[in-house]
Amino acid sequence: MFDPKKTEALMEVVSTGSFEAAAKRLNVTTSAVSQRIRSLEAKMGRSLLIRSRPCRPTDAGAKLISHFNKKNAMDKEFLKNFLQGANERLRISIAVNNDSLSNWLLSVIAEFVYKKDILVSLIIDDQDYTLGSLESGLASLAVSSKQDSISGCTSTYLGCLQYRLACSGVFFEKFFKHGVNVQSLKKAPLLIFGIKDRLQSDFLFSQLGLLQEACDCHYIPSSEAYYESILYGVGYGMVPEPKYRKYYPRGELVDLCPGETSDIPLYLHAWKSQIELHEELCSAIVQASHDILKKI
Repeated sequence: MFDPKKTEALMEVVSTGSFEAAAKRLNVTTSAVSQRIRSLEAKMGRSLLIRSRPCRPTDAGAKLISHFNKKNAMDKEFLKNFLQGANERLRISIAVNNDSLSNWLLSVIAEFVYKKDILVSLIIDDQDYTLGSLESGLASLAVSSKQDSISGCTSTYLGCLQYRLACSGVFFEKFFKHGVNVQSLKKAPLLIFGIKDRLQSDFLFSQLGLLQEACDCHYIPSSEAYYESILYGVGYGMVPEPKYRKYYPRGELVDLCPGETSDIPLYLHAWKSQIELHEELCSAIVQASHDILKKI
């Protein structure tokens, strides 16, 4: 029914965000990508792409991409089960935030990949925005801070990832030896993960009435580099509870607001599908969350 070259062109444009990047990935000209998508739109009788920067799917385009992904997954699962030993690895796309991935989810995914011999594509985004990848059809699973799911998907509560405002002992002596207050927090460099990251902003305002915009800030958009920067005394910032528990007993971290945490609820959103491996991975994620995340 569908020309695979045309559907692949649509999916690559949405995945990469542009016709040029999709053309490079497909090893064809930009014109060829454009022609394939126009032909697919003519077949469907409606626009499938919002031609902006980055390119985004229309509602119809998102539904079509989701259909293609589901069909490909079901086809590969069938071939793997029907033709024993067939080299048809299923690929599962997961939209997830950096902190979930680095603090607990990667080990779950790694074990599942090893046992089931599948491929994964990780789409990294802030937990407030990961549902966008599910809605566009690019992901089949998403870990999100949003409870309400989109049509055709389930939503399962995983628990809360807790954060503490912390710094290294050396940093504490330099900036907070006379106390942790609005003035000392404004003078000390604050670490921010990225533009979308409002975690420390919400915490500082709720606990101390301090606006993030009043602070001097470092921007470090890498989870591991962010944590290491705190340990190295570059700045203070929000540390996930699993990381805090690892370094606090060794005296490497100081809790700047003892006993106060920011609790980010996390939900697993997934297609309503009959793909067995999808369901097994969802079960593994939910089970692992019981050991790491706090139920509130």
